[in-house]
Amino acid sequence: MRYLVDQGVLANDPIAALKKSRVPRRRRAPLGVHDLRQLLIATQYAHKPWIRARDRAIIFLLFYTGLRISELLALTLDQVDLGQSSLYAAKRKGAHVTDEYLPEPARRELASYLALRPKGTERALILASHGGKPSKRAIQKRLGRLGELAHLRQNVHPHALRHAHATVLDALGEAIMVIQDSLNHSKVQTNRGYIHVSDRRIRAARDRLPDLDTAQDDQDA
Repeated sequence: MRYLVDQGVLANDPIAALKKSRVPRRRRAPLGVHDLRQLLIATQYAHKPWIRARDRAIIFLLFYTGLRISELLALTLDQVDLGQSSLYAAKRKGAHVTDEYLPEPARRELASYLALRPKGTERALILASHGGKPSKRAIQKRLGRLGELAHLRQNVHPHALRHAHATVLDALGEAIMVIQDSLNHSKVQTNRGYIHVSDRRIRAARDRLPDLDTAQDDQDA
């Protein structure tokens, strides 16, 4: 049409005022418990036992606590208290500092990882394969690779596990304020003056999350 206007065939472009329609983006289904279990099975391809234990610990910690990957990678060994099932003084988004409760499955996997974690001077909780502190990008790539090995259709990345934390809690019937507080969502900080969710309630909610380790389920049966 623009060509015809330029050639003088048409005085005006009849479609110039029309707005382009936007094709709605398809939202991918969040990771479910079955997907996470398939992801855990894929960790068996790790070339060293401690790396497999690390990968499992990352999956469990992100899913059971709702931590962001930057928050997880900021943790040090000094902040871990397995006896109290806690991660102390975790630095959350917005300069918030919280003590994070670890449900039993997460505490168990973290203990297994720490038992195999290479000794050294590096104090970061999560280690890269070379023994230093990993980058966010490195963990993103690792989880993506595990997703490929598990043949998952979803794009697996750290935030997908945080999303799964919220989705499964919602499916279990937890109140939105409990879920938001467990995630340390920014909107909760705005609403704290009106609604307060106790730490005990957050602990109870996280304890309701299903155990991703099916072998553990068999032992309990």
